[in-house]
Order: sequence, then structure tokens, then C-alpha cells
Amino acid sequence: MNKETLFIKSALVFKTERRLISYLATLSSKEQKGRKYLLWKTVSKKAEDLLEAKNFKKIPKSEHDEFYRDAFLREYNKAIASCSQEFSSSKVWWATDIASKDRFASKVPEFLYQFLTMTKVAKDEDYLQLIIVGPAISTIGLLKKTLKSVNIQFHYFGNPAEKRLDSIYITVRRTIGVIYKTVKFYRRSLYARKQLGSRIKKELNPKKSYYVIKTFIYNHSFLKDGSYRDVFFGSLPEFLKGKQKSLIYACILGDYKQCLKKISQCQQRIILPVEALLTLPSIVKAAIEFLFTKIRINRKVLFFGYDVSDIINAELKRTFKGVRFYHFLHYWSTKNLIKKVAVEKFLLTYENKPWERMCILALRRYSPASRIIGYQHTVVPQSSVNMFVVGHDRSLSPLPDKILTVGVETKKIMERYGEYEPGFIEATCGLRFEYLFDKPFQPRKRLKNILVALEGNIDVHCIVDYVLSQMQGRNGYHIKIRTHPMVPWPYFKRRFAYDLSRMPNVSVSNGNYLYDDIIWADIVIYWGTTVSLEALSIGKPVIHFDRGEILSYDPLFDCRHLKWVVHKEDSLKAKLDEIDNLSQEDFNLQRDKAKAYLASYFHPPSKETLAKFVE
Repeated sequence: MNKETLFIKSALVFKTERRLISYLATLSSKEQKGRKYLLWKTVSKKAEDLLEAKNFKKIPKSEHDEFYRDAFLREYNKAIASCSQEFSSSKVWWATDIASKDRFASKVPEFLYQFLTMTKVAKDEDYLQLIIVGPAISTIGLLKKTLKSVNIQFHYFGNPAEKRLDSIYITVRRTIGVIYKTVKFYRRSLYARKQLGSRIKKELNPKKSYYVIKTFIYNHSFLKDGSYRDVFFGSLPEFLKGKQKSLIYACILGDYKQCLKKISQCQQRIILPVEALLTLPSIVKAAIEFLFTKIRINRKVLFFGYDVSDIINAELKRTFKGVRFYHFLHYWSTKNLIKKVAVEKFLLTYENKPWERMCILALRRYSPASRIIGYQHTVVPQSSVNMFVVGHDRSLSPLPDKILTVGVETKKIMERYGEYEPGFIEATCGLRFEYLFDKPFQPRKRLKNILVALEGNIDVHCIVDYVLSQMQGRNGYHIKIRTHPMVPWPYFKRRFAYDLSRMPNVSVSNGNYLYDDIIWADIVIYWGTTVSLEALSIGKPVIHFDRGEILSYDPLFDCRHLKWVVHKEDSLKAKLDEIDNLSQEDFNLQRDKAKAYLASYFHPPSKETLAKFVE
């Protein structure tokens, strides 16, 4: 390619910084008009300086208002719903992260936003040469096709064979992974049956109907005396005593052997791990279906007028369908559960996750009389598109018979963005948050103790990076990092080489009760965790770290009280000073308004609200 394009407009896309620097070295540094660049990944100062030296002007990423965000959400939701028409009878499709629209697992909305932004910039900006750095490979094919259709020359600086090589790598890796997991889960099933088999046979009565509670078990699900306390459903299992025979059907997310030992010693509940109901034939059958079912969108999938089926197919291929084998196994585990007991009611947490859909598909097929209740147990940020069912998904996707929410506010959010039959969603209570309802406001303090609350997603390292860059070494401030049980601190430490030994004012929570860490803190900084609401409920100010996603991950996106927002370019110290300088009168007013909002978000459990789980 000539150094200077002969076309009126030319778009050059670089996968890596190395290729960008190599290309820039060939360009003249003389004054050239019409050179611009757009970054989708952070590049070094050297690369940015070189771009500037070659007279490329940076195009800032657009900031979008709520109207645009709402429109984006609805277009994305409709696009995925249209895909479901093609694969409505496929277990594999319903098991994909793409079909579930999981905000942590599926990157499709991010890639659609990249495509839309790059297309708009390429079409609308005034330039001769446009450099784009670091977009997702899944967007490249459609971007090339779209720009060439409007006579914009397109060049992609990547490995020409990378798609083929990546495809082979992903397929081989996933196949080996499935074989490994087949062995892993079979060994777990043998161990579970060895520990629990005689008890299951003795205590399960196939002639009786059960209220099955599908939940999750952590190490801390068992108290010191060995009694079980459900992390997600709180006092509900106890409430069911004497009303209906109940059974806990659980995924073990803590230490498997340790939790299984506690389950075997727990006399107050019948607890069945998912693996205890798996057999070798069922695991092998799942593996074969998982590996050999083809999923490819062959219809037009419209998104703001563009056919984005290429992006969705590229992402299905890149992630080898985006199915987690353990989630897929829930279908066979639930099928085997139904063979053992009569399931009158089946209660599960509702986030429209793949494992939920597998459970529901098995129930619909093998126990159609069972009543399925989905419990929206946590927060509903705008990015929770998985919670908003529209169009064809409403009639085709595996859904509960009813959804119960933690309060009125979450019901309103779901109905704002979703399309549901009247009465399908009903507000109940926040079972996970019982301990908060009688807690008084904590006294206001100067902001010195900062709690950084993380969720179970590795992407939240960006909030750690931000806070450490802003506050480490600052006298008078102490930062405590609280990780999620799913992604503990050692994982972050290994992945990102954090060395806190050189940061005397930074520590990691030692596993205290969450409430203790919130009490310790003067302020909480968060991205998308429920900890923000728990802190706000006792009068602690909170700061949302906005990473710039097109859809908000903030569970308090509808709340403007006692909450502030920072971006990575903002001064955290300046924001803390702003909050400290707020008058006591204004602070109290914001605190009271925040409390009123939370009272609508979470309702306290009562006999009336708990009764709705039994109706």
C-alpha cells in the first residue's frame, strides 16, 4: 500500500500497538492534513506521542445521554431475541452466554457498540486517513463490508491467517477442556454419591411432592454449629417448615470437599449437590451434544438498521458457542432429580442465566406440572439485559411461571425495559438483605477509610488500578480492597502483579463479614456490586467508578442521592474533598432520599411477602 492513500477516505485498523508503530515509522512527519485516530485499547505514551508527531488528531469517544443508552439497550435486546427464532428448540442455543445476554459473560453489546461507533466516525468525520487501534476481531468483517459499501478504503493490519488459526486453537482447546471436565464432573459425582448416597436413599421419598430450592453453597453457608443458612433465600427455608416438604438443590461454589462434608453432617436440611445427580452416561451425552451441535445465525439480525449477524456468528465461533459445560450439565442433573422426586414447586434465582434455562427446559419436558418460580434476588442495573425479556424471547425462551422481585423498584426497571404479561412480575422482599432492614444510620465521618468493593469478575481490576494510582501513599487515607468469593485476591495478585507490601496504606479484607467492612469504611467505591446499596442503606456515601460502558453497570443508576461518579481521568482526592465539604444539612437530605429510594428497592421479609413464595 502507498504511504499516502489515493482514496478520499481510508480507514486503517490495527490489532496491536506493535503493528501500529511499525506503520507509523514509514510515514512522513511533514505537515499532513486530514489525519485522525480512534483508540479502543490503551496504548503506550510512546505510541500516542508518535501519532501526534505524525499529525494524527485524537477522536474522543462519545458520551451518550440516557435516551441513546435506552435506544441501544432496546435494539440489542431485539437483535438477540430475533436470533432465538432460529434455534428455539436447541438446548445449546439457550445455554449460550449470547442468548442469555449475561452482562459479565457476553461481549456482544460491547462489540456492537464498537462497530456502531467506528462506522459513524468513519462515515461522518472529516479526514483523509483514519487509524483505529484495538477493536474486537469479531467486528472486523462487518466493518470492512460496511465501509467498502460507502467507498471508504479499508485495511486491516493483523495476521492474515489469524482467524483460521484462532478457530483451530479454540476448537482444540475447547474439546480438550470438555474431555477434562467430563472426567472432573464424573469424579465429583462419584465422590458426592459416596458421601451422600445412603442418606439420599434413606431420606428422599419418591411418593411425596417437594418444594425444590435451587441455590448456591459457599464455605460460609454453614454456621459454626454446622447449621445451614441459605445465602440467597435467607429465612425462606425455615418459613417453609410445616407448610411443604423442601429440598435444597445446590451448586457448590466454595471448597467442594469441605462443603460436601458439611452437607453430609447437616441434619436440618436435605441438600443435593448438582453433581450428585449426574451419571457417566448423562455427562458423556451432554459432552457429545455440546461439541457437535452447530450454532450459526443464517438470518438477518438488524441492529440500528445494520445486519449484525456477522458479529454474533464471529463471537459464537470465537467463544466456541459461548457455552459453559457445567451450566449445560444442569439439564441432565435436573432431569435425574425429577426421576427421584415429584417436584411440586421449583424455586430458583432469576437472572436468565444459561444454567437456569437448562433447569427450566428439563422441568418443562419431564415434569410439566411443576410450578417454576424465579426470584430476582439481587440488583438490576441497566446492563442487566438478561433480565429484560422482549419479543420472540417472551414466547420461545425457557422462563419461569412467575418472577418475584426484591421490591417495587426492581419490578419497575424490569417492566420498563422488558415486555411481560400483566401480573407475571410481582414485588416481594429482599431475602439476602434481611440483616440491613433494622440497622440505623452510621454517624458521618471525614473520608479517610476507603472500601473498594469488587464483584466476581476479573474486569474489575480497572477500579483497583484507578484507586491505587490515585490514593496509594497518600497520608491520612487507608484503602481496603474487598474481593468477591468467586475471584479472590490471590487471583488478582497473580494476574496483575499487585505488590501491596510497597503500599502501607493499602490492605485486603481478611474475610470479615461484609457488614463489618462497611462499618469500618467512611466511603465505598464500587463498579457494579450490591455492596453499594448495603453501604447506602446505613448512610455511607458511595462513589461509582464509571468505566465508560454503553450500558450502565451501576445498580444505583436510577439513584442520584449520596452517590457520586468518577471516571479514570478524574481526581479521586478532589471528589473526596467535594463530599467532605458538603454541608451537614445537604448530607442529611441526600441520605434520607437515598434511604427512601432503597426502601422501594428492597422490601423487608414478612409473613405476607414470604407467603407469595408458596402461593
